Amino acid sequence: PCYIASLEQHGWENSRIVMLAKFFGALMLHDYWTSDDVFEQRTLLTYQEEQCRAWHQAIPQPSGAWNISIIDEAELLRTYDHICHTDCIQANVEYNAKVC
Repeated sequence: PCYIASLEQHGWENSRIVMLAKFFGALMLHDYWTSDDVFEQRTLLTYQEEQCRAWHQAIPQPSGAWNISIIDEAELLRTYDHICHTDCIQANVEYNAKVC
C-alpha cells in the first residue's frame, strides 16, 4: 500500500500502478511463493527483479512496456533452470577445490 501511494504521489499513470500492483499480487499467488524449494523461492525473487527492471526500461520506448501483471511461465522456467545450473556449477567448483 505505501509503495502504491508513493507511485500515485509521483504522478504515475493509474493503468501502470494497477498493472504493477497486479504483478506483485500474481507473484504472491504463484505456487513458488509458498514453496519449500529454495530454488523456486530464488527463482521468484530473481524473476521479479529482472522483470521489474526490464519493464521500467521499456516504458519510455516507442513500443512501451508489456503487461507485467501476467506471469511469463516460460521465462520463469528459464530463470529456474539458470539458477539451478549456476548452483550446480558453484557446487562443482567448491567440491573440486576441496578434493584437489
